[in-house]
Amino acid sequence: MIRNFSFTNDNNENHEYLATHPRFLTVLMRVLYIGYDDSFKLYKENDIGPDVKTKRIKAIRKKAYDILELRKSVLIILSNIAAYVPLPSIYVARDLLILIADFIDSMDDYYSQVALEVFAKLSVSYDNRQRIGGCDESTLISFFNCLVQMLPKGENNIITGGGGRLMAQELPYLIMSFYNFACLSGEGMRKKIISTPGFINRMLKMSILLAHNRDEDCIMLARRAMETLKVLAKGNEESFLVYTEQLLSALLNPYIDPVVVKDLESVMYPGDV
Repeated sequence: MIRNFSFTNDNNENHEYLATHPRFLTVLMRVLYIGYDDSFKLYKENDIGPDVKTKRIKAIRKKAYDILELRKSVLIILSNIAAYVPLPSIYVARDLLILIADFIDSMDDYYSQVALEVFAKLSVSYDNRQRIGGCDESTLISFFNCLVQMLPKGENNIITGGGGRLMAQELPYLIMSFYNFACLSGEGMRKKIISTPGFINRMLKMSILLAHNRDEDCIMLARRAMETLKVLAKGNEESFLVYTEQLLSALLNPYIDPVVVKDLESVMYPGDV
């Protein structure tokens, strides 16, 4: 019932009411913890008969299925209200990151895309970024690696989505997620992002390919992707020296959007532009 109530109405009143209700997020978090206090008594295999063992296996599987369905419902609710949700603490932010990462890293493409949407919306506000950025480094690194896995594997996948997990309509949420993550990360975390194998190169290639496209939406995505690199480059000029050749090659391309060119210059010479 709550899941249905969370969907859009004419004035978004449902969204704002649920998101700002003082107890609602607490209730959702308690749902996520269902199953962690499993009261099933554990027995050694020799201590139980085959009939009891079979019944226990069925019960455990059903419980696991029910828990997964509850977690999916929580994710859908969050996707509907995430733009309005204020994170009350670092601990809640961490637990939500773990939930989102679990779904992003799953084999279910639909729910991995919903999870990506949740993070993109949840990490827009300054206060929420502060909470997320305050999470322990291992959680942040693990989450960022999940985002990197969603990057299109080849140029054809960027526009069409063919042959990869990520379809073209989900690309805006991925780029927004990278931008928000770069903004909320501290200096140490940004250095780790820059040193992630293949990340900067793939972001550059994606930005340039999108900037070549005449479609207005593609150009806006190219600008946001380049803004992400611009955020990462500030204060990390030395870390970007290894990418000088790729940056120059992109900068000398005569067909890309002028705003993207300006941001490229900012990445190369952050202190001069």
